[in-house]
Amino acid sequence: MDRNYYDADSLRAVLRFLEDQYGMSSDDFYAAHLADEGLPERLSGFNRHVWASMYREAQAHAGGSFAAQAEHVLAVAG
Repeated sequence: MDRNYYDADSLRAVLRFLEDQYGMSSDDFYAAHLADEGLPERLSGFNRHVWASMYREAQAHAGGSFAAQAEHVLAVAG
């Protein structure tokens, strides 16, 4: 069975695609996702899940601490 894996570059490509599709940065999306408000109206539940998951993975691949990023996003959203 073939397996497909993603890396930091492919994650960034997916995030750029979603940003272009919905007209907002991934940082802004993730803050809206956590706050459960301010999301694009046409964003499907599936794409919301994918975007949030890919964003978290990209943060992990970037070597940054997800906990520190979440703390920052939550502070901005609050």
